Amino acid sequence: MKTTHILPALVAGTLLTACGGGTTTSSSTTGGTTTPPTSGMDTTLADANSVYTGSRSLALLNTANSMAFVNLVLGTENINDNITAPQRPADASTSAATSTAQANLLQSQRILSSLAAQHIAAQRYQARAVNESEACPNGGTATLTGNVDDATFTGTLQVTYNQCKSENVVTNGSALLVVHAVNVAYATPTSYTLSMKGVGVRVDDVPYTATGTLRTDLNVATGQSTLLVNQYQRNLSTGKQQLAETVKMVVESSGYTDINGKFCEGVQGCVTASTVKAFMFAADGVPIEGELALQGAANSKVQVIAQGYDTSTPPQRKLQVNLDSNGDGVYESPSVRNESVLKNFSVSTNTAPTAVATLPQAITLGTTITLDGSKTTDPDGDFLAYQWTLESAPQGSTAALVAANTTTASFTPDTQGTYTFSLKVTDALGNTNVASKNITVMATANPLSGNVIDAAYNNATDQLLTVSSQPSNTLNLINPTSGRQQTIALKLPPTSLALSADGKTAVVGHNGAISHIDVEMGEVINFYGNLGFNVYDVALGNNGKAYATPPAGMQWSYLYVIDLASGKVQEDNGTQRLFGGAHLQAVPSLKAVYTLDTGFESNDLNRYDTSAAQPNWLYDSPYQGQYDVGAANSNLWSTDDGMYLLTAGGSLFQIAAQKDADMRYQRTVADDDDKPATYLLHADHSQKAAKFVAIEAAESYRLKTYTMPLLNLDNSLSLQGLSIDGSSTVVKPSFVFFNADGTERYSVLEQGSKSYVMAF
Repeated sequence: MKTTHILPALVAGTLLTACGGGTTTSSSTTGGTTTPPTSGMDTTLADANSVYTGSRSLALLNTANSMAFVNLVLGTENINDNITAPQRPADASTSAATSTAQANLLQSQRILSSLAAQHIAAQRYQARAVNESEACPNGGTATLTGNVDDATFTGTLQVTYNQCKSENVVTNGSALLVVHAVNVAYATPTSYTLSMKGVGVRVDDVPYTATGTLRTDLNVATGQSTLLVNQYQRNLSTGKQQLAETVKMVVESSGYTDINGKFCEGVQGCVTASTVKAFMFAADGVPIEGELALQGAANSKVQVIAQGYDTSTPPQRKLQVNLDSNGDGVYESPSVRNESVLKNFSVSTNTAPTAVATLPQAITLGTTITLDGSKTTDPDGDFLAYQWTLESAPQGSTAALVAANTTTASFTPDTQGTYTFSLKVTDALGNTNVASKNITVMATANPLSGNVIDAAYNNATDQLLTVSSQPSNTLNLINPTSGRQQTIALKLPPTSLALSADGKTAVVGHNGAISHIDVEMGEVINFYGNLGFNVYDVALGNNGKAYATPPAGMQWSYLYVIDLASGKVQEDNGTQRLFGGAHLQAVPSLKAVYTLDTGFESNDLNRYDTSAAQPNWLYDSPYQGQYDVGAANSNLWSTDDGMYLLTAGGSLFQIAAQKDADMRYQRTVADDDDKPATYLLHADHSQKAAKFVAIEAAESYRLKTYTMPLLNLDNSLSLQGLSIDGSSTVVKPSFVFFNADGTERYSVLEQGSKSYVMAF
């Protein structure tokens, strides 16, 4: 609770505690000098409403003001020992014991009520006139004067403070204690009002004024107390005002308390409080159980649930505070507030929140994204205000944020390029933190008509070629820019695809078969079944022959050659057997096919001569696994000029006609992380761009571009968080290509069961 919340209790606590002993001077008390009572007392009760000039309208509860109203009703700090509540003495001569109490606004009213009752009972008024003077605990005096009825013990008493100091509180001014009814048999007041009119109080040298009344009615039979509070207080340094208007507290003998009424906070406005579950307070005044509802304008609400203490050192009070700012019945902003309960704990140091902006790193054009700030944290548990800002956008973009002042904003880009967003988070005390994130918007992803088993790019026609097994077996000719597709039916599900260097023909591998296709005419030239082996990978030479490897599982096998004119199959005539599942790359300019084993920790490159009818194994690389070629994920891709091979491990090898210059290691991609789990899934070279484009597979997928021949990183694009269909399913790239002139890059992507092609 802020210091301003403790004023009523401090005033009355000092007032009444000061009257527990000392020298008594009255017309019916023995052992002292009789002094006539003061006459001309103004017995008009204080009117809190007449001095409060703040807003009386219901406040629209939001993240910026909700905690202030919670603080006003229940407080957020416990300043122990500032108020001492005397226990009821056995008789008038017994000194009053003291105990600590919580100093929040409403709990303080219970203390005031108890103090007033104890003072009236302790005096056992036997005289009509009362005149007492007491020294305050830390200096100054409090003087009590007034008249009571000898028979009913009702009447009005006035207390005047003169620099009355108790710990860090100094009080000046007057207060009234009006006794309405007393149960004579029990010597217990059953109805009384405490009234303060402009009482001045300094707390740690900060000046305040307090005006208002507290009426208490006690049912002696049941022990139930009803307190009616009308209380105004003002910080004279800041001018801040607070008002408790017709607040009713019903306190059962068990201690359970209901709180209902109206609370106003300066310029913020007001809320009405109602108890959902009765509160129980600990000895230091901390609510340990109970639930309160605060109602604001437009049906906005705050739910407050007391959760007692946690087990930290020092212990912390815990409040669960939930906010429904739009009145839809859903508490969209939960907060847990922990407060220290150390003695004399003043306003704690506020720590700024930590803004966390979550959004995808890349999306496709036209996709609506959510900018999520829900992972933002605040160590104090404050309510937070969120503000999203579009800091920069590509030239020509007119797209705007939607719901920019909420936890989750949305945005639909209208132009390709990079957008920069910032999230500014502000807590209730004005402390802020900002987080910024970039997002890359790529061209619209064109959906493909089928899944993609293998793919190639035809530089002659600027078309993407794919083979599909779902929903049907087809070879697909695709315009990657428009998405327009032409399909060629295949007899069997495809396993692999190879395109001739001139782009006019292609071969498709199948289990036990191969298809030879005229790409220009869009038709199958020949289909050869019963090859005697299943085709794993295939390459197409410029000599009318296709070269193929069998799938993994055939440990000792051959490089096969298929004559595309006759369908005749031959095995290589070398002495070296290859392992099934090997990838291969035809280099027509060298009349060679290079293979790369897969499935082993240490795989090797091999060269086959294709100048004769049967391929002939010549030799392997000289390194025997010294350089990373991708291990179990091994693969290889040649440059357009037939001078280099890039492997899945990121290692680049020179190839040449001479053995001593062939398959010679050159370098590794410049950003290699030396992690075996990181590899290139697919790559493509453009002679015109003098670059490789590749898919890096690691903890997430990245589309990367490297300059040749040094393999310096030119561009990197993360696909983490990218969504094409709006779902949270991971987008997986499978192939990348340059277009014919090297000015565009395309990637084949999969999300869920759908495939797409996208420029990036």
